[in-house]
Amino acid sequence: MTRANAVATDRDARDSISLPGKFSNLLARHYREATIQIPSNATMVSFTFDDIPECAATIGAALLEEHGYRGTFYISSGLAGTRNTYWTHADHRCIAELARRGHEIGCHTLDHPIMTGLSSEAASRAIETNRHALRDRAGIEKLETFAYPFGYASVGVKRIVGRNFLVGRGVHCGINRGASDRCLLRAVPLTVQSFDDSTVSRSLSNLAMGGGWLIFYTHDVRTNPSPYGCTPEMLDRTIEAIRSLRISCKPVVRALADWAPDRSHRNPLPDLAS
Repeated sequence: MTRANAVATDRDARDSISLPGKFSNLLARHYREATIQIPSNATMVSFTFDDIPECAATIGAALLEEHGYRGTFYISSGLAGTRNTYWTHADHRCIAELARRGHEIGCHTLDHPIMTGLSSEAASRAIETNRHALRDRAGIEKLETFAYPFGYASVGVKRIVGRNFLVGRGVHCGINRGASDRCLLRAVPLTVQSFDDSTVSRSLSNLAMGGGWLIFYTHDVRTNPSPYGCTPEMLDRTIEAIRSLRISCKPVVRALADWAPDRSHRNPLPDLAS
């Protein structure tokens, strides 16, 4: 498989993952090594974009900026500038421009593997090489938050993420409230196959009434999106709904800064051997 086709669809990932891998992911969802306390009076939304498609870096980012918002873009550097079945990935110059405009660049491993089958050493290498590639090719010095490719985690990988990032984000649906899993935060899909206006309205109303941190995730943003992306209109309506409810909207790392988390756990990954 070439890098241009390295990103399988979510369905492909579910079909290809082994039974032990599925069990490992299930166990990871129920195992908490560390938590983060989301204040009861918090109401926060973060928009996150995975992989990332070029149109997310242009159309998606521009829509957020029109309203004074910024997002978090989880990058697999090894895919930058390549094309898969659905989209062309943003190149390193585009990634650097996102950072310059105030968006957060997050870590998503170098080549987007399903991580449940990786050894601790292989998982560390996938993260480490991505961090170094983004530093060397896009000038990104800090990667403080992480998203699991396809949303699949394991207990071992969660421990690695917990040692090296402020938080890790999965795809298990829900709003983060109270003592939340720092290494596997919940998120809500903003995609044409799983979301509509009524769902957005219910999720945001739930957030406004009960507090918490709602993290949306998507991929491409265009008029005819893939099943894993959204239309510009869908994104814009969601942003307008957030504004009408006066809910704060910040990138993942800036939301965390509001709650002053303990950052002493972070152990920066070592430099690669020459």
